[in-house]
Amino acid sequence: MSMTLGEVKQIIKAEIPATKREIYRSVNRAIRRINGSFIGYLNTETGVVLTAKEESLTLTFTAASKTITRPTGSFVTSGFLTGQKVWFSGANITEAANLVEMTITNVAATTITVSETIIQEADITDCTAEGFTLTTDYSWDNIERELTLPDYVKEVKELYENSEKMVHKDLDYISDSQYDEELCYSMISDTIVQLPDWVLDAADDDIIVEMLRYVSLITTDTDVTVIDIHARMENLLISGVFFDLYSKPEYKDVDLATINITDFNNSVKNFNDEEQRRIPTKERDARYKY
Repeated sequence: MSMTLGEVKQIIKAEIPATKREIYRSVNRAIRRINGSFIGYLNTETGVVLTAKEESLTLTFTAASKTITRPTGSFVTSGFLTGQKVWFSGANITEAANLVEMTITNVAATTITVSETIIQEADITDCTAEGFTLTTDYSWDNIERELTLPDYVKEVKELYENSEKMVHKDLDYISDSQYDEELCYSMISDTIVQLPDWVLDAADDDIIVEMLRYVSLITTDTDVTVIDIHARMENLLISGVFFDLYSKPEYKDVDLATINITDFNNSVKNFNDEEQRRIPTKERDARYKY
């Protein structure tokens, strides 16, 4: 589902003596043109998983070693892993620095080491530890219960907890305790999802995001730079790059530029038609019938 800048360069340089930097810029211009014309392609990702959760813990926070220890039991057995985001909570934890998101750098049976600065507190009872695994470019605020989505999300179509569809509601609704246990969420911006307290609250719970997504711009111009685009859209990207380069004064060729932009526009129309067919009929008619 991706190609490299080196692969694009090889195709382009067979016809145009463009530099790598020129091709890099033309690739991003083609991606912007795709994103401006294409409704986005349907994609499903697991944004966050509550991988581990333990309650009723007695914890000691040691500032010098950045460790959190327990007298008995095992963090390893409970599923805490290096690289996870971990949150500690409990009414008896008094230091704010011990209540924020931390990144686990090492896990042993009775000890978690984190990268953040923590404050000394000993023998704190009735604590909860929660370990979250996040997909790249997602972030999770366990206090505010907010899942921040990647920039490439153009539109959220559906959210699921453990493969069960969630219902989109307003903020007042999901904060009302009378609706406890209802699977619902609210969008507080285009890329921030608000979840109620009762969602994502048990080990192995996950949040799956079904979206229409953009094609991400590339940020480096090496041959191994990955262009994250579906294989079926690679020819569309190449047509866009050729059009951009054939429109430049040094490579100007009106006929070839016209051929490539025509191919590009036809491909975008075909992909839009295809993606619209994948959207449920009732929603498709409401959103895209003019």
